[in-house]
Amino acid sequence: MYESLGEPCRNFCILSGTSLIDPVDGREKLVFCSFVSQGTGILIFIDTENGTGEEIKLPGDEGAWALLNVNNEMLLVGTCGLFGYIHCFNLRTSLWKEPLKTGDETYIWNLVKASDGMVYGGTYPGCLLVRYDPEKHFVESLGRMSDNAGNMYCRFISKDVGGRLFINCGYEKKQVIIWDIKENEKIKVLEEGSQLELLTEEFACISYNEKRVFYNPYTLEKIEVNASMCSFEENYEGLDKCYKILATLRNGSSAGIMGQEYFIMKKGESVPALKKIPVEPPATGILSIACDNIGKIWGSSNFGQTIFNYNPESKEYWNSLQVCKNSGEVYGKKYFNSKIFMASYSGGDHIVYDPLLPWNQMDNINPRTLKPAGPKLIRPSAKSVIGPDGAFWTGWMADYGIFGGGISRVDTQTQKVETWYDPVPEQSITGIASGDRYIYFITGGNANGLKPVLQVCHLCMWDTWGREVKRIQFPPGANPQNIEAAGDRIAVSFGLDISLYDSLTLDYLNTIHTDNNCSCMTGLNERFIIAFFDNECAILDVYKASISKVSPLPGRVSCAVAGKNNEVVFASGKSLYKLFIKGWRKVE
Repeated sequence: MYESLGEPCRNFCILSGTSLIDPVDGREKLVFCSFVSQGTGILIFIDTENGTGEEIKLPGDEGAWALLNVNNEMLLVGTCGLFGYIHCFNLRTSLWKEPLKTGDETYIWNLVKASDGMVYGGTYPGCLLVRYDPEKHFVESLGRMSDNAGNMYCRFISKDVGGRLFINCGYEKKQVIIWDIKENEKIKVLEEGSQLELLTEEFACISYNEKRVFYNPYTLEKIEVNASMCSFEENYEGLDKCYKILATLRNGSSAGIMGQEYFIMKKGESVPALKKIPVEPPATGILSIACDNIGKIWGSSNFGQTIFNYNPESKEYWNSLQVCKNSGEVYGKKYFNSKIFMASYSGGDHIVYDPLLPWNQMDNINPRTLKPAGPKLIRPSAKSVIGPDGAFWTGWMADYGIFGGGISRVDTQTQKVETWYDPVPEQSITGIASGDRYIYFITGGNANGLKPVLQVCHLCMWDTWGREVKRIQFPPGANPQNIEAAGDRIAVSFGLDISLYDSLTLDYLNTIHTDNNCSCMTGLNERFIIAFFDNECAILDVYKASISKVSPLPGRVSCAVAGKNNEVVFASGKSLYKLFIKGWRKVE
């Protein structure tokens, strides 16, 4: 009933980097760690002189934000986003030590070596400070840093100044914790809303909302500092933010990445020359897919801000460079009027790409970034649809630490962007669908950086001018997960139930009970919807309110699209599949 189309989604998603002198050959190497969604992360070693590369797979987990060179003898890797391991790689023997883990933590954000010879790191979701002993290869938790139960992120550990570590926590209420290494305890907790911006031997710059306060890092007293002498820029002055400097070489050059390429920038250079990363990009998980007018499949990676296409006829595929300057990934994507329209985390970006024109993202020509929904709205959690007006509609989640969401509309002719913030106060948009006349969306209690809260969720109906036509509440405790429109019916999935509503009145009609949770749905025509479950799919007849199993599947389906010739294309993990369903036809 289905056939594999392979693993066409391939990219680098480099989260961290450092430099080292290889103890084996004495040559300077750049080291990047690339996140591999639905797979195992890789280290990429690049010789800084001849540009040759080598790939080494991590012992476990998808990637790493934390990478630390310890005396050119060992490389420490603090992983994400499933297990939160500390891996230790011996640079002389090229062997890994046994992975270490602290409780149920899934992220380690950064690692710093302190004056006591120990290595410190911060975690998510427990907001822990952890300490690693390089000689004993032992890790221990020093406890939660924030007393605010809503703060799950111990996001950044500073360098050691005066035997103190400054620690940023968030995101319910941002806060700075100061840890004394010798006393092995918290010695100061700064007021809520604080974050460390810059730490030097002379001062610690702490931001309180939009104000900056300076402390003596040794006495922790407030001091006066000439702010004009402080440089808060991570990159060179004038260097575009899409260039990420990750390491400094022994000759003073800076090295880093720009999307799918890397650079080495000498002092005095204003724009670095980009180079191809000298290993093959790995296959990664697929986040969203769409189909164009000739049956070509367009998709996006789970992480890494790239898109790909796959031609079912020729079996050929292509992967892009980075589609915009912000990091993140493309959630929403639709083909319309010969262009690919996209909505992307983490800048709340709207992007349009014309496949018939040359690629020129750096000059914001093709793909072109339009007016963003950010900074208030940053994650297009509901993905996107083409509305009955031919516009590109997206449902969003608010910025970190804020319960809320919004809707955006991109005019596909003029590329004008409109945004509506918090149409249902303090609720994110979790799904969006398009009918013959209206836009429909569902809301929920999820938020960026916060624990989900149980709310009374809603089904909303809007006209194409962005005006609410009707809104209904779901029963208390009902958590809507997916929404799809077919004919004059709206289908909404809730765990093991799929409920049907009238598309003109939003009147409740019926509920169909299923054996497994629905991971996604896509419309086939005005009567049928295909629903995907944990390891199978089924056809939903919205008029008979019946469901019939069609096929077992290779795994959980993340996204699907009705293609050409009675085919449905779906993604599971890193793989793309084609599913043939007899007896239906796509209505253009």
